[in-house]
Amino acid sequence: MKANKLICLAAALIISCCAATGCQNSSSSDKDKSSSSSSSAADSKSSSSESGSESSSDSSKADSSEADSSSKQEKKANAIGYDIKNSKRLYDELREKYDGKGYDLTMKSNTNMGSELRLCIKDGKVYSSDKNPYTNTTMIYKGGKTMDVFDHTGKTYTEQSVSDGAMLAKKSDLLFAMTGDFIEAKIDEDNDVINEYYKIKSDIAGKGGTICFCFRGHNGSFCQITVEYEGDNMPLIFGITELKSCEDKVFDSKETFNYKKVD
Repeated sequence: MKANKLICLAAALIISCCAATGCQNSSSSDKDKSSSSSSSAADSKSSSSESGSESSSDSSKADSSEADSSSKQEKKANAIGYDIKNSKRLYDELREKYDGKGYDLTMKSNTNMGSELRLCIKDGKVYSSDKNPYTNTTMIYKGGKTMDVFDHTGKTYTEQSVSDGAMLAKKSDLLFAMTGDFIEAKIDEDNDVINEYYKIKSDIAGKGGTICFCFRGHNGSFCQITVEYEGDNMPLIFGITELKSCEDKVFDSKETFNYKKVD
């Protein structure tokens, strides 16, 4: 694999491999809660039937009604009171916490063979992995003129040359390096999400477009990224599984002791 192709590999792993389930995970969680509530109510009705007590049955229905009412209150759209004109941008909070300090981002795809993607950025270093039922690869760049690319399925790795490490790190930085000026914010009350739209830096990403950072309205948590390039027919959607600070040990490539090096 040529060096110039590998320069694009980190970005390709991020930009080409994923479509989101992060916000859907939240929906799944809500469904699980609803299912649990329904199961609880059903158990109460069953116990009531066995004892032949109508009052117990009525009490169970009342409890279920109160639980449903409480659940609806918890799901109130935009409970954090986000104002599209006056509120501080939620994306700015991500910047303050992670930009320049490093981050460890995990995403999951529900359209690309269930791919799981992990991206770690810190001090010009890059860790990027893509795992699905057919491939399992990792790229580690620790600075300098080389980087390691691992094929965990075949237990092999290659050492590739890097001509511009700074640009590689920028192209790989999905959260911050490619994000430009703020465009607008919108509130989707039906799905209880807050969307903040920004321009894409074409000099970093290769072409212009918009990038949308999505947050849950009930607690402001980060749940999705949508990237839409100019001229593309379909947007790229990334569901956020986890975002945390990056530990230095993630860039260790001790796997080389058990892997065969190939050209």
